[in-house]
This record gives sequence, structure tokens and C-alpha cells, in this order.
Amino acid sequence: MEKTIPKAGNCLTSRKLLEEDGHILWAWREKPLIPSDSGWRFLSDKDTQATINPEESFVMVAIEEIFNIEPLVTGIYWYPVGADFQFYDYAGDKHFVYNDTLERVELAHRFNDLPTTSPKFQQHFPNYQRPQVVSDSQRTQLVANLPTNEELIARAEERDAMVKQSQAASSTNASAIDQTTSHLSVADLKLLADAKKEVSDLVEIWQKALKTLPTTNDQYVMTGLLLGYLANRNAEVPLEWATRRNLIVNIFYDKFHIAQEQIKQFIATYEQRRDNPEYLAELQIIRYGKAMYEWYWQHDNQLIADQFSQLLNHYRES
Repeated sequence: MEKTIPKAGNCLTSRKLLEEDGHILWAWREKPLIPSDSGWRFLSDKDTQATINPEESFVMVAIEEIFNIEPLVTGIYWYPVGADFQFYDYAGDKHFVYNDTLERVELAHRFNDLPTTSPKFQQHFPNYQRPQVVSDSQRTQLVANLPTNEELIARAEERDAMVKQSQAASSTNASAIDQTTSHLSVADLKLLADAKKEVSDLVEIWQKALKTLPTTNDQYVMTGLLLGYLANRNAEVPLEWATRRNLIVNIFYDKFHIAQEQIKQFIATYEQRRDNPEYLAELQIIRYGKAMYEWYWQHDNQLIADQFSQLLNHYRES
């Protein structure tokens, strides 16, 4: 039996499964949220509806952690999106069953071992098509045709513009920024929590560089940096435009108790000026924010702090 699978990605799992030594009970596979997400989701036999409702009940981890808890999971890993299994352990006879029919799942520890010709597989995955095998030359061509980071960012910003136009057409009420997250799934809430942590980490780096409360001018610069950071992040992990604006508004309130209306006005000003070449300051600040996304994931906090200080000093003097 394979005990691990190289580059298997991440998964969403309940905290009870990780932290309370529970046993796997449910395993299902959804469409991945981001490239590193395998799509697999896991619940333990100790989970209840009450325990899985709060946002913090789920966590995204490397799926190898689940392999360590139950090595048999490597036998279902290659099953496609739509898989919905339960785990059984009767007197040491461990196996997975289909959740609807309770038929035993045939394990496939390699992709080529998937039982695609079995009646059970065809019943549960009627539209499954085995991915085509490509040659080395075809693979090279495919990689060469992948979009660049700049193209991905441009596409994300284009999507943003479309969303904003749609919102403006449907309502002119400024409270659109204050949309709640009640419509988000558990997975979406996890992604939102990750974004909140990144933004909070970034602002804490800035706080150490500031050493005092930010002036109104500082707040304006910081708002633009966060807009740039989240715009670059959106190319890899999409979040709705209104959700990103909420993150910025809320972080200023949480960290500095700054009125939400003031930050909303800053955001609106950036949006009015971001595509206008006459406003070079706003364009530069947003570019620095995009660069800070790269520095954050390079764990170069010192570079972030240094560039932040230089940027503030520049705009304080100008």
C-alpha cells in the first residue's frame, strides 16, 4: 500500500479529526478552490452539525496529514470530483463504501488503478473521462501557452471591473461594501480567513515600522497598498470585490479604530484614479502593494518594512 502520494496537495478537514484523535467517517471530493487544493474534504466520527457550523471548525492542511491518520485514504485519493464515501472499520476490516449504496469502494493506490470499467464506478461517475496522456513535446507546448502572472493579474482586474459595473448598475447604495459573509460556504469562509490573516500580518509589519498611530496621509497610502496586495492575490485566490473592500475597512477599524466611512472614501478615490495616468501617486502605491504580495510569500518582512517606511517618508515630504 502506498503511504504517501507526491505533490498530493491540500484538503479541508474538521479540527476534530486533527486535534481530538477522531476517526475518519466521511470523505468526499469537490471541485478544487485553488490549484493547490485537491478537492478532498474529511469529517470525523466525532463531528456533528453543531461542531461544523462555525468558520473555525474547518482547516486546510496538506493531505499527507490525513494519510498519516488513516493510510487507506491513499486508496481513494485518485477518485474523481463527485466521490462521496464513508469509512468503515469492522473488527479490523477497514474499507470505504459509497455513501448512497454502501457498496465497497475498490481501492486505487495509483491513478492507473482506478476501476473505470467496473459497474459500481460507472454508476457513480457516469460522465467520467480519463484524462488524455500527452507526449513530452505536447506538454512543453502546453506549458509554453500558460498565461504569465501579469496576464493572470490583468484578467483578475478585468473581472473586478465587470463586477463593479454590475454592482453600480443594480444599486448606487454605498452599503454594498458592507455585504455580509452569510452566503459563503465553509470552504469560502476558510479562504476568507486566510486572506484576513495575510492582511493582518502585513499591517502588523507596518505597525512596527510606524511606531505611532498612522496619520490620515499614512492611512491613505496603506489603503492603496492593501488594494494592490489583494489585487495581486486575487489572481491566485479569487475573492469578490466587495469582500476585499470589507477586509480593508475592517482591518483599519480592528487595528486603529479608524471610522469605516473614511476608509471607504479612500477606496472610492483609488478606484476613481487607478486607471487615470494623471494620478501617478495612486498607480505607484498600488504597484508597491502588488510587489508586497510577492515579498510576503518570500517571507521577506524586512524588505516590506523598509519599502513601506521609504514610501511613507516620500509622501509625507511631497
